[in-house]
Amino acid sequence: MNIATMRTERLRAPTVTRPVLAFVLYEGDTVRACSHPVHTSPSGAVALGAAQALTTEQAEVVLEALGRRTLLPVMPHTLALSSFECAWWVPPGKQALHFDPKYDGTQGIAALNGTPIPHPGLVMVAGLGRLRVFAVQGREQPTLETPLCHAPFWNMFASGAMCQGSVVFPTSAHPQDQASWEAVFFRSTFTGPSRSDRYVQWDRSYQELLELAITDQMFPDAVLMPVGKTVGEVLRSV
Repeated sequence: MNIATMRTERLRAPTVTRPVLAFVLYEGDTVRACSHPVHTSPSGAVALGAAQALTTEQAEVVLEALGRRTLLPVMPHTLALSSFECAWWVPPGKQALHFDPKYDGTQGIAALNGTPIPHPGLVMVAGLGRLRVFAVQGREQPTLETPLCHAPFWNMFASGAMCQGSVVFPTSAHPQDQASWEAVFFRSTFTGPSRSDRYVQWDRSYQELLELAITDQMFPDAVLMPVGKTVGEVLRSV
C-alpha cells in the first residue's frame, strides 16, 4: 500500500448510523426496562416514541452488544436460566406459613401460624421484578413437558404471579439466589386469595385443605387444578 492509498483510507467518510430504538430503565416499586422507537424529523431532531415492554429478543440484542459471555453455574434443581430470569423446582416439603386473614370467615386459619404445612412440588420463575409460582404433581423433578397446576397458596394471581404487596424481592435472579426467593415467598404474610376464580379442586375451606395435608403429612395432589400449560410453555412466555 503506497502513501497516497494510505491517505485515502484515512480520509474515507465514516459509516453513517442513525438511532432507531432506545432502551430506558424506569425505577419505581421495581425497575423495568422498556424500549422506545426513535423518530427523527427531516431537520434532524430526535424524539422518543411510546414505551413498550422489552422483548426477549431485544434483551438478547442488548446483551450481545455488551459482549456478555459469562457462564453462570446452576443448582441441582435449576430448570432454565436467562440473563434476567431463573426457573427452578422446589421439591414437595413442609413450610411454616404465616396467615393474617383479611376476609370474614377466614380468621380461624391463623391458628396454623408456625405449623409446618406440607406443600406440593413447585416451579418458581423469578426475575424482572416478579415471582411466578406453579405447582406440579408427583415427587420427580419436572421436564419441559410436565403439565403445570395452580399453586395452592393465597396471595397469588391467576397468571401465577405472587401479589407482591410490601414484600421486597431480591435484586437478582440467578441460581445462587433461589433460596432467597423461596424465603421471600414462604416467609411472606398470606392474607387471602388474590383471585376470584377457582384454583384448587376442593369444595371445603382452604383451612380444612391445609389441615388435611398436615394430618396426612403430605399435600393431596388430587386437588391441584391444571393451568393448561406445560413447564416449557410457561418458560417461553415473557
